[in-house]
Amino acid sequence: MEDNIYKYTPTDLLAKFNRSELGNRQAPDVVAVDNRRNLLFIFECTHSANPISAIRHLELLDMTKGCEGKLRRVFVTVFKDRKALKKFLADISWETEVWMMDEREHIIHFDGENEITSYDKPH
Repeated sequence: MEDNIYKYTPTDLLAKFNRSELGNRQAPDVVAVDNRRNLLFIFECTHSANPISAIRHLELLDMTKGCEGKLRRVFVTVFKDRKALKKFLADISWETEVWMMDEREHIIHFDGENEITSYDKPH
């Protein structure tokens, strides 16, 4: 049986969405596709980058616009713990998720839904 979750490197991400370059923007830390639910998970880890701010959210939307109509995007900022989250709380974009490594069974939804979901508009 085929695994439903696939992880991509930044190079694979560019090829998958037919993007030849990122310009001055950096690829996300981790990208995973859940084919069963048609979700594209885009993770930024604060130990290596900043959280998904409003500006970064727009960059990531643009970077992955080739998946529209195919996959719904889920943006997740990963923190070590609540102390790290507190440092960046005011910078986190709406329509994203926050996950903390020391509380793995929980996720914080910044806006709207009661379960992890994409905030892409239906087509």
